[in-house]
Amino acid sequence: MEGKSQIDPALGSFSVGLETNGTRMVMIWRHIYPSKVYWWWSPDESSMQTSALKPLLHMNPQTRGLIVPEYVDNSEEEYYMYTSPDESSSTFFSIDTSGQTKLNVWSQANQSWQSIYVQPVDPCRPYGGTCGPFTVCTGSTQPPCECMESFSQTSPLDWGLGDRTGWCSRTTPLDFSANRSSSTDVFRPIASVTLPYGPQSVQEAPATQSKCERACLSNCSCTAYSYQDSECSVR
Repeated sequence: MEGKSQIDPALGSFSVGLETNGTRMVMIWRHIYPSKVYWWWSPDESSMQTSALKPLLHMNPQTRGLIVPEYVDNSEEEYYMYTSPDESSSTFFSIDTSGQTKLNVWSQANQSWQSIYVQPVDPCRPYGGTCGPFTVCTGSTQPPCECMESFSQTSPLDWGLGDRTGWCSRTTPLDFSANRSSSTDVFRPIASVTLPYGPQSVQEAPATQSKCERACLSNCSCTAYSYQDSECSVR
C-alpha cells in the first residue's frame, strides 16, 4: 500500500495485490467509498507483459542485466517475482500516491532512482487518481496536474515534492445568497471529462441546461454540473 503523501507515511488511497475470488487478476484498488478497482491485469496479460518486459530491459544499457522478471503459474502456486543477477545493483517495486506501480532502479550515473517500468502508463486514467479536487490532469505533461482557473495549490510543499493529490482551493469564496439573480458566481465549462463517482441525477423533465445550472446554484454544496443529451447531473 502506498503512503498518504510524499511527506506523510500513513496509509494512502491505493493498494496492489492478487484478487482472491478465483479470477487470479492483479488489482490496484483505490480506497474511496465504495472501494473501486483502479487498474487490473488478467493472468494472460501478466504473462505477456512479463515476456515483453525482458527484451525491453535488455535493450536499455541502463537496465541490461539488472533484473530478471518472472511470472509463475502452475497447478500448485502463482506468483510474481524478479531477481537481480547483479548483487551490486539496487531495485525496488512501489506504488505511488497517484496509483501508479513502478519498478525503480538506482542509477549510479545520476545518483537517483529511475523508474524503468510504470503501470498504468497514463496517470489520468481510468479514474484520475493522480490529481485531487479542482485540478486538471493531463497525462502528456510532467507533472500531470494543474489547478483549475481561479484555484490555487492547497499545499505548495506537497506539490513541490511531486505529490499533487492534495487538491486545489478556491482563491475567492462563492457568493452564495438567497437571491441567485444577483449572484456573481459563474460556471467555467470544461469539455471531454469523465464524471466522478456518485453524481446526483436531477429528476426534472424536460431537463434543460439552464435548469441544470439553477439546480446546482441553488445547492450550497454543489460544485459542478454536467449536462448532455437532456441528462443533468450535479456534484
